[in-house]
Amino acid sequence: MNPEPLAVTAVAKRNENHSLLDEYQCVAQQTGSISDRRQTTNDIYVGINVVFLTGLALFLPSIHFTSWWGTAASALIALVAVFVNGTWIRLLQNYRELIGVRINYLMEMEKQFPPKGADQVRGVYLAEQALYQKKGAFGFSMQELRLARFFQVIYPALAVVIGVLTYLVAQKYITPPTF
Repeated sequence: MNPEPLAVTAVAKRNENHSLLDEYQCVAQQTGSISDRRQTTNDIYVGINVVFLTGLALFLPSIHFTSWWGTAASALIALVAVFVNGTWIRLLQNYRELIGVRINYLMEMEKQFPPKGADQVRGVYLAEQALYQKKGAFGFSMQELRLARFFQVIYPALAVVIGVLTYLVAQKYITPPTF
């Protein structure tokens, strides 16, 4: 029996594993970059919402709910905020899909890693999969989507409250609030 084919096979296997590891590292790095972009996007949109809410908070004391221009202005802010947060929600959903595809791909690659021992998981994404299955809907994406949806709802609700208060003051059911 010629030992050379075994040596060649071992080298080929080692090169295949090296290639697999290189590809894995590249995809993992891309996944991290996309996750970083998602976080930057969240920071930007939370900042925009803070500006909107601060603007409304500074705006409310000046209107005294005595004219309808305050209601119109708050409705306009609500309309813009709903559009902005709708864009944020779509971006979050896209990032979630992009990252999900990459994580699934990485898990498939991890299944090809050489085993470490009996009953040991071969990679971090496969190890995390058990955590996701235990907790059900889990992860930052769900929390981020909830926050974006909260912001999408709060502005129209504030506009309605401002409209109702303006109506009540105009009809003299209540006195204008003093801030």
